[in-house]
Amino acid sequence: MKNNTVRKITALLLALGCTLAWLTGCGGSRGTDDPSSAESPAAAQAGTWYEIDEGSGVLTVRLPDEAPGFTWSAAADPADTLELLTQETADGVFVASFRALNDGEGQLTLHYAKDDELREIRVLWAVCKDGKVVEAAFDGQMDMTAGEQ
Repeated sequence: MKNNTVRKITALLLALGCTLAWLTGCGGSRGTDDPSSAESPAAAQAGTWYEIDEGSGVLTVRLPDEAPGFTWSAAADPADTLELLTQETADGVFVASFRALNDGEGQLTLHYAKDDELREIRVLWAVCKDGKVVEAAFDGQMDMTAGEQ
């Protein structure tokens, strides 16, 4: 129980850090996938790991899931912006799909963690309208292993 609480608090603090960086203009450029502003080589592929199906308005993310014991989780802020439809991991790739719940803008924060160890956070900014995700943009990434040797 204690580990779960610590993990939730850690994820909340990191999500808050991403939000603060976004609000101050340090979390990437909203509305563009400019790899020159990326914080790591993985972020250089910013536009290749997510897509919106124009017909259904469903947002799909595809992320590498190759570290043993680590899993991806997602949280929308505000919570009533996006809903998780499906998620699976196959052949070292995590795939999750989200639909719009309400009109508005929000962030989708994806965490890659194992127990109390957080490896990576990615953030997407999304616009929802008429029951569809109509726009998504890479809004930042934190690689927690960048300083490891």
